[in-house]
Amino acid sequence: MSTYGWYAAERLGILTGRSNFGTHWWYQEGARHLTTNRNWQVGQGDRICATALAVLFLARGLEPIIINKLQRTGDWNNTPHDAQHVVEHIEHHFQKGVQWRIVTLDAPMELLLKTPILYITGGQKLILSEAEKAKLKSYVEQGGCILGVAYGGRKPFDESFRALVAELFPEGKLARLPKDHTIYTSPKRLGYKPALEELKLGGQQGRPAVIYSPYDLCTRWNSASKTAIPALDIAANVYFYVNQHSPLTK
Repeated sequence: MSTYGWYAAERLGILTGRSNFGTHWWYQEGARHLTTNRNWQVGQGDRICATALAVLFLARGLEPIIINKLQRTGDWNNTPHDAQHVVEHIEHHFQKGVQWRIVTLDAPMELLLKTPILYITGGQKLILSEAEKAKLKSYVEQGGCILGVAYGGRKPFDESFRALVAELFPEGKLARLPKDHTIYTSPKRLGYKPALEELKLGGQQGRPAVIYSPYDLCTRWNSASKTAIPALDIAANVYFYVNQHSPLTK
């Protein structure tokens, strides 16, 4: 494939949150090709343009993935652009190159653990196998944090998500955040403060294991309109809070 072809594959992967297309992992294969074969060309042999595209491909592919969106059985993607817009908001306002991906729980644990936040959303009842539940529990115990958002604030998801958290972490419980919590104050002090809930591993002095919004933040994230900015600011603060406490980012 040409240098421009690899660059186009990267753009598609970043926009759609895909690390692979079928059995092809675009960054690993593209980086291997571009670093092995230095005869970079586009069009009629324009090496300057080809070199620029190759460098862009290699550089952007190394940006950290800060949030994985879970693809699962059920209505996992009612708001297909939510995670994308959260990442773009963080990039724009904090001048930080970051990315997002869509993952399944079939992914190797080492791949999941490269990202500090696993985002689960939906409106219907959560349907997870015992193996998938065990994978989620292991992900959190090894340093990850689950971010849950109820699409439309719908009761079936809310009830099943709470039941899942109680089943996986019976030693703790979701507790409503106080209005002076770090998520509402840093790095941006927020005026809009929906009632988020948190479960920590290790008690109140522990690290965030689950952060949950029973309110429909994901629809606002998906719209990315001016009225969505307060909700996007919340997402950014959640990321920085989790990132600060996560052993996966040390």
